[in-house]
Amino acid sequence: MDQVLALWCHPRSLSTAFERMMSERGDMTIVHEPFLYLYYVVQNPHLVIAQQLDRIEPRMLESFDEIVERIERVAESGPVFFKDMAVHVHNPKGYHADERFLGRLSNAFLIRDPERAILSHLNQNPDMTFEEAGYESQFAVFERVREMTGEEPVVIDAADLEDDPEGIIRAYCSAMDIPFIASALHWGATAPSYLGEDDVWHADLFHTTGFEAAVEVLDTALREHPPFEEYRDRSMPFYEAMAAHRIRPAG
Repeated sequence: MDQVLALWCHPRSLSTAFERMMSERGDMTIVHEPFLYLYYVVQNPHLVIAQQLDRIEPRMLESFDEIVERIERVAESGPVFFKDMAVHVHNPKGYHADERFLGRLSNAFLIRDPERAILSHLNQNPDMTFEEAGYESQFAVFERVREMTGEEPVVIDAADLEDDPEGIIRAYCSAMDIPFIASALHWGATAPSYLGEDDVWHADLFHTTGFEAAVEVLDTALREHPPFEEYRDRSMPFYEAMAAHRIRPAG
């Protein structure tokens, strides 16, 4: 099996832009959120996103073991990159992110200030749960990787990525032991093949050509939405604990 790079995220962390950059490299297969159906369709069919997914033709496996087997089969032909939400594999209905699974992967983490990420999430899904915010699960997986390896996991802060895309991606590539490809920092303003044109969750990405600051216009009125302050405050300690280990731009 070739290298499998995993980027563990929480929703609205610029992870799909990161995935787009990895796709532009052209040297690895991209597997988009492989555990999405497992979390929503199988484990949480009552949630809003599960109902949205149920209206489209299923295109993803729903068994954890089958998903892992699929990723491994793809990796037999070359390196693989996938990004997914940590909560999809580490939650009360399925603690799948164990050492056996994580030990097969080159793990990294992408974080974003809860103030911005949760505002963005509420804009798309006003009925989101705290679990869906994803920080608690992401921190648990972060801690598992740190304990497992005895090393500091690779953490990227979305704000740093927007401020210095080249420096942060150079640092990420060095940490993952893959070549830096400068041309991958820019792409066409179109939907990639693994996302549908009507994908409202990632619509902003379809109008960008690289990592751009302030592309997303946040509805600050959502600060008055009852869950916002609670979710932000509960998420902040997990974010800050991971942010303390974030990588710095490489020269």
